[in-house]
Amino acid sequence: MADSVRDWLRDPEAPRRLVIALPPGAVVEPVAAAVAQCLDPDAVALHTIGGQLTGGGLDWRMDMHRRAVVLGPADALVSRALNRGLGAHRDLWPIEFALLTNGAHWIVTDPGHCPQSTVTLGRLVEFARHWPTAEPLRLTTLARPAAPTTTLVHAPGDAAALAASAVRRHRAGHGSTLLVLPGLAEARAAHAALPDAAERTLVHPYYRPADRARAVARLAIADQIVVATEAAAVGLQAAVRLTATIPKRPPRPLSLVDFEDVRTWFDTDTDGSTVDDYVLDDGGEAHVAFAHWTPVDASGRPPADVRVPDATARCRAPLAEVRALAARTPVWRFDPAAEGWTAIGDGAPPRPGEVLLAAAGAGGYDPATGVDAAATAPVPDCPSLDPVPAIGRVDGTGWLTLDRHSTDVRDQARALLVAIDPDLPPAVRDAVATAGYAHDAGKWHPVWQDALCALAGDDEREQVAAGRPWAKSGIEGRLEFADGARFRHELASLMLLDGPLRGVLAGADDPDLVRYLVLAHHGKLRQRIDPSDLGVVPGRVTATPAMFGQPAAALTEDVTTFLDGSWTRTVDDLLARYGPFRLAYLETLVRMADWRASARRGSPA
Repeated sequence: MADSVRDWLRDPEAPRRLVIALPPGAVVEPVAAAVAQCLDPDAVALHTIGGQLTGGGLDWRMDMHRRAVVLGPADALVSRALNRGLGAHRDLWPIEFALLTNGAHWIVTDPGHCPQSTVTLGRLVEFARHWPTAEPLRLTTLARPAAPTTTLVHAPGDAAALAASAVRRHRAGHGSTLLVLPGLAEARAAHAALPDAAERTLVHPYYRPADRARAVARLAIADQIVVATEAAAVGLQAAVRLTATIPKRPPRPLSLVDFEDVRTWFDTDTDGSTVDDYVLDDGGEAHVAFAHWTPVDASGRPPADVRVPDATARCRAPLAEVRALAARTPVWRFDPAAEGWTAIGDGAPPRPGEVLLAAAGAGGYDPATGVDAAATAPVPDCPSLDPVPAIGRVDGTGWLTLDRHSTDVRDQARALLVAIDPDLPPAVRDAVATAGYAHDAGKWHPVWQDALCALAGDDEREQVAAGRPWAKSGIEGRLEFADGARFRHELASLMLLDGPLRGVLAGADDPDLVRYLVLAHHGKLRQRIDPSDLGVVPGRVTATPAMFGQPAAALTEDVTTFLDGSWTRTVDDLLARYGPFRLAYLETLVRMADWRASARRGSPA
């Protein structure tokens, strides 16, 4: 793998991102460590999916103009290339879809361990000839030679016999012995059956990142017995390699993605389509976060405003293990339709890739052995999800005017286009810059300004009120809109462009493209939109000041375009003209320009 990375670094024509797809269930940290040795962290970002983030100060998404290596399990990565990232936040789906299909050289390290993902990737490369990408897309598959192994023949589930065989064959003083078992339950049982006096390590992907890193670090012990799941053992070196008999199921027919699938998946506003059949070769996994919270009722249900903690508190878990845990104690999923948490169960089983929440006090995980539905001891080192009432500054940048932020995002968008020089015509580049300039226009709305300015402390409230409109406060705090309503400023931005700010679009060759990029810049509103709960009051008229180079006027709120199907037809037309790969890429350019301006990043040019 190190040679492949060096070849990519030496090739000036290589795509900007090197994507390394490992077998599903692989432990990513050893590969990430080997790759990191080849990279200058100040010049190349390194990002791992399913492991701990490694690398310097670069971010593979925000610094999309820089080189980056992205590595992780094939199912997780390929699902992201299909705009349905398993275990990823929905708002990130379009960004990762864009960056993994535009300017990406994929390397599948072990196609035999992930045939479905490999076939799907090959189809995507074919589709890129029909729907061009803004940067090149390439695919390489590697064939790893089979490691010499001894097969142990024992009755299924005979963990004691397997452990005894490993002890007999282990040659003390001659290196480690690796015992490879088909799944988590078998590996956990064989590891527990080893004698207490034996130096031993259990390796599988079903740990929280910090605990898995500790298990991987133990692989450096030279004289021990390592018990690993089949995929986690790929690439591990050992003096003696033992494999238990693994009953092979007949391979299922491979599913072939077609053009219309990709167009359907571009719509992230519906749960009506999944990519499981196109990336999974087995039963799949979910992601479980263990945490503490104050329940809202006797069932232990989390409050509706609780969100799952970040990846450091999560672990992957086979769906069978999740079902077993849910049979013993509630496991929660967030249901947007119900606007709250609901327990999974027989009628609502866990789904591949979804992120679930479990109470740390009920067990289900052990730092030494990973996810374990039978473990009843409280899970240590878990975060609390209860709100912290204190409000304080988070970045020291203070209040930022809407005019300044709009200009900063436009300049970042232009600079990204110069630095990357993607295969996009000048008119499309201008549309990206215009969308960056107008994306936050809706923050001008008094409803949004009132909520933002309410975060100000008593000592600055008068000064803040005089400086409206603002784009940023630099203050940690939840925006509370009048009467408990929701308010999506992206929708207000679009209504302004269709009304008082229509002059901003006067010079645009494709005004609908600008309108789409403005609405989509948070990844929440894109193709199918229900405006009934987004803070819009049809017919409400609000005076608008002179702004964005346009004279004072009035905004009349109107959502007809979302009720009569006009907006869906507009996006369908954009998809027909640009294709899903490029349209997502244009969306990502605007979103990353916004991220960079908000983070006060320097110009990428």
